[in-house]
Amino acid sequence: MLYFHGGGYVAGSVEDHDTLCRDLAALSGCTVLSVGYRLAPEHPFPAAIDDGVAAARAVLRDPGLYGIDGGRLAIGGNSAGGGIAARVCQELAAEGCMPFRAQLLLCPVLDAEGVGASWSEFAEGYLLDAATVRADAAASGLAALPPDDPRASPGRARDLAGLPPALIHTAECDIVRDGGTAYADRLRGAGIAVRHVCHPGTLHDFPMLTGLVPSARPALAAIAAELRDALAAVPDLVPC
Repeated sequence: MLYFHGGGYVAGSVEDHDTLCRDLAALSGCTVLSVGYRLAPEHPFPAAIDDGVAAARAVLRDPGLYGIDGGRLAIGGNSAGGGIAARVCQELAAEGCMPFRAQLLLCPVLDAEGVGASWSEFAEGYLLDAATVRADAAASGLAALPPDDPRASPGRARDLAGLPPALIHTAECDIVRDGGTAYADRLRGAGIAVRHVCHPGTLHDFPMLTGLVPSARPALAAIAAELRDALAAVPDLVPC
């Protein structure tokens, strides 16, 4: 699995997501390639998206270099990284190819302006707040793009044809919860297979909090089992 960390395009790293990636690898049995993409403000948005597409193409050109099976690939990410993973899938699909058997989106940030009641209900006091999302958008350069630009808001992309099956996991007490739900509904409407679970009583990025949130560890084990099953399924892929 090609994996993109969270951090609002201005923070986060391979290092601080290492435990999550190791857990996903150990629990699913798959190799996880964690991508250290460029961050703003030094590298304004959409540098992160460009790096995501470049990383995907590099793996596709020579999967053997990474010791992986090029026919059994997935893509994923958490928070802003989930948005990157979703957009990389969209850009590859627009080119007429789809090498991924699944896209794993964990508490994904998919809309530049926010979606649904969760945006106001959990705007303050629930780990990720509206002020932080807006500050990150301004610092990263994302706010300079029109909100309906699919690079800034993958959840608003018009054409969802050719995308891989989606495993979407949202948290009940999360400002971006409804954005994930809306994307799951849109994918289903486009004929894409979707498994969406909203985890009760959890906060944004709960898979990162297995040492603090009792329910996070079994949830992560279930997520990894879904990933394992998706990679074992008979694929319907269009090679790049």
